[in-house]
Parts: sequence; structure tokens; C-alpha cells
Amino acid sequence: MTQHKTTAQDIARHCQVSTATVSRALNNKPGVSPQIKSRVLKYAESIGYVPNSTARSMRTGTSSLAVLVIQIQSSDRQTVIPSQAFELVSRLGLELRVVRIPYGEDFVDGLLKVEADCHSAIFLLFGLCDIGDKSRLNEVQAPVMFILSDDAPAEYPHVASDDEDGAYAITESLIEAGHRSIMVLTELKSNGEPYYQRRIAGFRNALVAHHMVFDSAQVQALHVDYNNHADSFMAAFREQIPPLLAKPDRPTAIFILDDYLTVFVTKMLAEAGIRVPDDISLASFGGWEVTSFLPAPIQSWVPPIPYILETSTAAGLSTLQGKAFSGEISLQPLDASDTSGTSDTSGTKTASASAKPAVARAISPTCFMVPGYLRVGQSVRNLNAE
Repeated sequence: MTQHKTTAQDIARHCQVSTATVSRALNNKPGVSPQIKSRVLKYAESIGYVPNSTARSMRTGTSSLAVLVIQIQSSDRQTVIPSQAFELVSRLGLELRVVRIPYGEDFVDGLLKVEADCHSAIFLLFGLCDIGDKSRLNEVQAPVMFILSDDAPAEYPHVASDDEDGAYAITESLIEAGHRSIMVLTELKSNGEPYYQRRIAGFRNALVAHHMVFDSAQVQALHVDYNNHADSFMAAFREQIPPLLAKPDRPTAIFILDDYLTVFVTKMLAEAGIRVPDDISLASFGGWEVTSFLPAPIQSWVPPIPYILETSTAAGLSTLQGKAFSGEISLQPLDASDTSGTSDTSGTKTASASAKPAVARAISPTCFMVPGYLRVGQSVRNLNAE
């Protein structure tokens, strides 16, 4: 488990300001110009700076430390820290520390090691987390909050995307384009279950609504070694998927349940001489910006980052206060540039998703759900026009 060791003095020297100025900029305090604050924050983010709050926590008996936990391949030396993490922690009024736990190491033991080293106000877990024995999370003293993680136990605070609605909308967009044979592609968890069960449920519900039969064989869940994620996924894909695409009754579309996988799928289809969308249509979930710049921009369900930040801020404050989630969070309208070329869940093209009022809803005392929108791409072939 590795942690950043860069100090505020290093940032001060690089930015040619005092350490007091660095502290004010990092903690969103007054007394620093916007230009200097921006320069300090950008440099701190670029090097993954982690402030040391252990001493202050020991003096006051309280903590201003939010620990972002990232799982990594054991060979990784550096991992990109989501820029949203800095913004979220700043909104919570806390300081950020980043901890990396390699896949294969016990996840809860990693959290307990952090607690032995410092007094944490909250643990923030983004994305996939191979926790193992989830019952052991109750050994962790600080609150644990999951964000966009399919691994979140139901009893722990978490912010989720609207998986069922989004998968339903993506599937419906494929059906309305004339696709009647659709493959779903995902990964296997370490316990042997497919990831993204709620997205699979949304896919199934859309088929049923259109009087189509759901067959579990449509869901292809690939075994992945998370210590060698990209290579093992591509190896499993090359072994399992091309033979299915070569059959006479092959699918005409693939719904990939995670945008991260879509980048690899596009690469491997191209290697096999399979063209998107001429030979196979693709749609995905997640709205990663990179997927809009692929040779055929991918049609995807997008949980907007501003919505995730607003919802995670409210959820984080409630978690820090020990309050259950309830009610709705009114979300600020999106810029039209963020949602151009989108459509609503009925498939009707709209100029912008921002025209509709958006709210994140508490669907349980521990879960807020973030709404999304359908980003229309060029990766789906319209079979009805042929």
C-alpha cells in the first residue's frame, strides 16, 4: 500500500508562494487570489498531493481527513486520482489523503492500517472495489461511503447511478433501431457473479416491455484478473466473443455495461476486422468522455459529473453527521454543451437534458440515486432504414 509523501513546502516552492498561501488555497480559505489558488490546486492535483493532518487530529480529537481509497494493480506505481475527488473533499470541508490498495491484498485490512496510522473522518470508495468479506467492514471505525460502486453493501451509504432506468433506455434505443438480438457484456466478480446486476435487470425489463424473450445466455460475463485487468479482459474477450459473432444467428448489437471496457472492445473488434457500426452496433453505460472520441462515438447512458458531485456532497455531509438519507436533492441545470445530441428515455431527440428539472432521490436510508441521460452516438446502425 503506497501513499504520497509530497509536502506543502514542495508545492510552495514550485508555485513560488508561501506555505500559508498553499494551505489557504488547498482548504478553500479566503486571502488568496483566484489565479494563485488555481495554480496551486492544479499543481497539487497533478502530483496527487496528500496533506498530513495526523498531528492536528491527535491534538484536537477530531479529524478533517477524508481518505480516498483506490484499488490498483500490484505493478502500478502511480494511479490517476479523479479530479472530482479534490472538488468533493473541498466541498465537505475536509483535506484529502489517497491510499492505494493492490488487488489481492485484503481490502478491510488496508482500511484498518490507515486507521492505525491516522484519524480519518470518512473513507470514500469510488468505482469497483473487490472487498471480499463485506461483513468485516464493521471493524472500520470511520464511516465508509461508496460512490458509483457496484460493490456497495446495501446497509452502507452510497451514491448510485440510475442503473435500471439507464440500461432500459439504452436497450430501448437499440430495439427502436431494429436490433432484436443483443448481447450484454460485463465482467465476473471474484464471487463468480456478473457485475452490474441492476443494469442487467434494466436490459431484461426493456426486452419484456417490447415482448422479447430474455435469455441468460445473452449476458456474457468475462473472468478478469484485476491484477492484470486490461490484458486479462482482452484475452478473455478474444477467446469467447469472436466465435459468438461468427455464428449465423449472431447478435447485431452489444450492450457493454461499463464504458471502461468499451475502449478495449472497440480496439479488439477493429483488430478482428469487425466494423462499428457496419458489422456490429455498440452501446455502453457510463458516459466516459473518451468514448465520444472513438472512430464511431459510442451511444451511452451518462450520469453527469456535476450531478454526481452535488449528490455526493449532500450524501457525504449526511454521512459525516450520522444522518439517514431522505428526500430529494435539486440539481443545478447542466450547460447545453454538456448534453448536446442527447435524447430522453423514450428515444425522442432533444436539444439538451438540462431542459428538464433534475433531482437525485433517496431510494433508501443509505442510497441516493443520480439521474442520467442518453448520449446519442454513431455506434448504432439503424436496421429499420435498410
